[in-house]
Amino acid sequence: MDGPTIACSRRPSAGAADADVGDAMQMRIAVADFVTNTCFPLFAAEELGFFKAEGLDAQVELITPATKAISALREGATDAYAGGSVHAVLKSFPCWKGVKLIAALSQGIPWLLVVRADLRAERGDMNALKGLRIGGDHGPDAALKQLLIASGLDAERDKVQIVPVPGAGEPGVSFGVAAAKALEAGQIDPSGLMPWQLRSQYGAA
Repeated sequence: MDGPTIACSRRPSAGAADADVGDAMQMRIAVADFVTNTCFPLFAAEELGFFKAEGLDAQVELITPATKAISALREGATDAYAGGSVHAVLKSFPCWKGVKLIAALSQGIPWLLVVRADLRAERGDMNALKGLRIGGDHGPDAALKQLLIASGLDAERDKVQIVPVPGAGEPGVSFGVAAAKALEAGQIDPSGLMPWQLRSQYGAA
């Protein structure tokens, strides 16, 4: 499973355990960007008062990049992390020690491997990847490597590069949005994108 998570909770906020019975428990929820739609339910819950109805005084806060948000979770500076991939959480919490998965939006890998239209690649033709630069984030790049192997491609022999997406590591930047812009600019050839990112950038699923 490598789909985006709704929240990974570690511990109650400092001081929450000292709250009087009937008081709302304080909870800090970190998100890595305000673009990814996986975080939308949290903003809606905060705005519509759903957290308060459950006895929580929850605050959704932006902590970027994602690695910093997960570090904040590990250090106890935040209580939950939402919208990130499971593989990113497991890098800081091996074997789930010290963290709990609350919910996941998908099973498996939700990315679609898309190629620039000018390359004239046919759907399902993995040979079209030969000689190309694939934009891949740290973590999903391992899945891309396995995809090449399963397709009978050799990265060195077939000159397939898996490279970082320009600008994707900047604070507050969504990987998918940065990847879509890099595709349009010709900085990468294919990249992995979520369906919603395709719709937002190109108006198609």
